[in-house]
Amino acid sequence: MAIELLKNMSEDKYSIKKSCRYDLESFFYVFLVGCLRYGRPSSEPANLNGWYTDDLLTNYNTKRIDITVGFEKNIIYHFSPSFDAVKELARDFRKILFGSNLDQFISRPNSEELYDPIIHAFKNVLTQIDEGHIKNENLDLPAVKKRIRRKNSRGGSMVKSSRTKSRGGSALMSNTKSRGGSRRGSRLQPRNTQ
Repeated sequence: MAIELLKNMSEDKYSIKKSCRYDLESFFYVFLVGCLRYGRPSSEPANLNGWYTDDLLTNYNTKRIDITVGFEKNIIYHFSPSFDAVKELARDFRKILFGSNLDQFISRPNSEELYDPIIHAFKNVLTQIDEGHIKNENLDLPAVKKRIRRKNSRGGSMVKSSRTKSRGGSALMSNTKSRGGSRRGSRLQPRNTQ
């Protein structure tokens, strides 16, 4: 939950105008939780106990400290090794949401201006993955699928997907005509792996 919302709710102020900033900030926390909790043995702590209490004031104070002064020590340092490659994205996302001085916790009328920088930050990481600067293995992602579009014998299109690692695959065949034709259905056929 967004820090401003936690603060207001801890003070029994519940009439707050909805803002896209709250959604973006909540997405940021989901991203962080994923980077902290997944890709590690379940016995290892993820260091977020203060975020999950029944006391709104404790949640507010813990989250605000973790996002401002304790971000490197309490969050980044505890990223799962599977997500080490996206630590810089977490730092960028934090700076976009909370400003260079980490003092922008309230929603502003122009909160939608946050979208473009956040999208750019994610696209930057995706470009780094595409260019091989960040390896999928570092992120524990499945191998990238290569797609080849061909015509089948009935004039419909066929998309054949294969993984760069030999894990099998499938061929997706569709009777859909490519330019305004009628859709007669599609079927998934296993690829011969022998």
